Amino acid sequence: SAQPLSASTLASADCISLGPIEDEAKSMVLADRLQAAGLTSAQRTEMVDEFSGYWVTTDKFDSKAQAEKILQQLHEGGISDAYVFTDQAPDYVISLGLFSERARAEARREAVSKLGFESFINERTRQVQRYWLDVALQFAGQSVDPELLKSGNGDIVRLQTKPCMANLE
Repeated sequence: SAQPLSASTLASADCISLGPIEDEAKSMVLADRLQAAGLTSAQRTEMVDEFSGYWVTTDKFDSKAQAEKILQQLHEGGISDAYVFTDQAPDYVISLGLFSERARAEARREAVSKLGFESFINERTRQVQRYWLDVALQFAGQSVDPELLKSGNGDIVRLQTKPCMANLE
């Protein structure tokens, strides 16, 4: 499994970073494969913004009552999955959907426009933790066998070659 490497070892060895890896369990499986192949790795994490989708909303309303009145009109107009989003109080917005495809978000905005309401599309992201394995290479120019990177469920591991700057002990 991933073993801590001293900063001096990482600085003096050629190193590649493998990732991002979605979760720690997958990272550990890959670290075990690398170790079985004679390579030493060190796990590190980073927080990254991950795209969640295109969020369609109305403009802000000053009161929940005002937002609920508009929500009722949207429901009557066939937009049944809209709801008042209260996490941004004291301003209230109506969430009209989170879509993975921009074209679907545009279609929702158009449907809302036909009902006489203005809406907006914003790209939404969320902070997620990703894992990387910094692999100390035994000699300059050594590469990692791509077969070690394959998983049974089709995950893609991006191989990034760079000096390791891991803060590991």
